[in-house]
Amino acid sequence: MLTNNPTPNSPVTPGASAAPAPATPGTPRTSRKLPIFAAFAQGFFCLVLGLWPVVGFASFKTVTGQMLDQGPSRWLLTLAGMLLAGIGLSMLSAAIRRDVAFEVFAVGLITALSLAATDIIFVIERSIPLLYLLDAVAESLFVTLWVFAIRDLRRSRRRPVIPAPPAIGNTAAPGETDATG
Repeated sequence: MLTNNPTPNSPVTPGASAAPAPATPGTPRTSRKLPIFAAFAQGFFCLVLGLWPVVGFASFKTVTGQMLDQGPSRWLLTLAGMLLAGIGLSMLSAAIRRDVAFEVFAVGLITALSLAATDIIFVIERSIPLLYLLDAVAESLFVTLWVFAIRDLRRSRRRPVIPAPPAIGNTAAPGETDATG
């Protein structure tokens, strides 16, 4: 039987379009603006910086300077760039679909923390130029953005506390018996 939605054995309704699959339990998705902005901004940043050493190695090397410890080889920069570009594309895809799942939050936060830590550690060790501290600042801004996005999402998911209705049947105070007992 033909179907137009992901559930098997469901009839086709003429003129109906397939509804998006509901979020799986434990995987919060959001259409809130801040998480979408965070995913888009960091995704674009990662895509551009990731592709830079791949498509313009000479300009990348000119701007970032000669690495102080003989620098990584071109293949390693290409590999790291392609991985960063892949992360960026994934985040951009989630932002464009307006479907920022928990995994996007995790990847965004972990990527920003990892890149900032790497920049800071290797600048302190004098293995890379001070210019990389600019990237550490940008990554710190992404960490801050994700923290606020997570806080925003948690606040939006809070439900008001509704007091429980009184028990039906036994209206006697604790320690008392009702008229039947």
